[in-house]
Amino acid sequence: IREQLNAEVIATAVENTSLFGGTLILGGAAVLRRKGKRKTMSVNGETLELDDEDDDYGNSGVKKGEILVVECDVDEAVGLALAADVGVWAERDIWDRAGVSALMSDPAVDDNEGRDRRPVIESIPRMEALDPQAYIGTTEVAIEERIEPEAPKTTNTFFDMFKPRPPASRGGARTLFPTDNPIQSLSQYDSLTTQDKARTLMSMSNFEGKLPRPRALRESARARGPDAPDPLDELLLPLIDESVRRRVLIRDAERRGDYDEARMLREGRSRRQMAKEGA
Repeated sequence: IREQLNAEVIATAVENTSLFGGTLILGGAAVLRRKGKRKTMSVNGETLELDDEDDDYGNSGVKKGEILVVECDVDEAVGLALAADVGVWAERDIWDRAGVSALMSDPAVDDNEGRDRRPVIESIPRMEALDPQAYIGTTEVAIEERIEPEAPKTTNTFFDMFKPRPPASRGGARTLFPTDNPIQSLSQYDSLTTQDKARTLMSMSNFEGKLPRPRALRESARARGPDAPDPLDELLLPLIDESVRRRVLIRDAERRGDYDEARMLREGRSRRQMAKEGA
């Protein structure tokens, strides 16, 4: 990070990555601060070393002092915190909800000299949750298996139980030309909650990405305003019916006062859409 990104780790965090209420799926985040670039110059035969704060190191606009939040896994966040000697931050609610009663099992096996001869990974003690309904999973598994969260089993469940969705097509392969069209009108789109949009995305055969984290949605609302399309809309809009998509984009362009973009969107309708509107 110091050499390749010219940055330093100033903090790490553990956050809830789930958009579904009652569900806790932990993810990590690293807070990086861009360093300046050291340069040398000669003045009257004397070599001076200066800190160039305007050098963006090849990243447009990212200069010395800029703060970046980089998403990662929980174990990566903890590892960075240990390596950089910084703290791991977490909201009190996450700390309380993630706590489970556990018991250490599989004690170390010592040889005659009192040393554990097993490989490092195998020598790490295992922690087993005392709650038989507690489940530990990852965000990647949740997305890849296209899961749908159920209600929490207990109040101290670490990760809620999930059930896998049926495959998108026979053999589990995705449809080349998807026909699912779950949103038929602008009013239907406007009625969708954040959780509705997330479930819609995960149910569509042509969605292969990852859902944004709640933090990304909050940051988008602060930067763009609560009525502007957020990262969840940016994933969903390209996959829904053209007429609904254009109406959402035209409304957003007019809200921003960009009437040229609104006009181009109206004039750029496909033949299929014009035929549908003229039917």
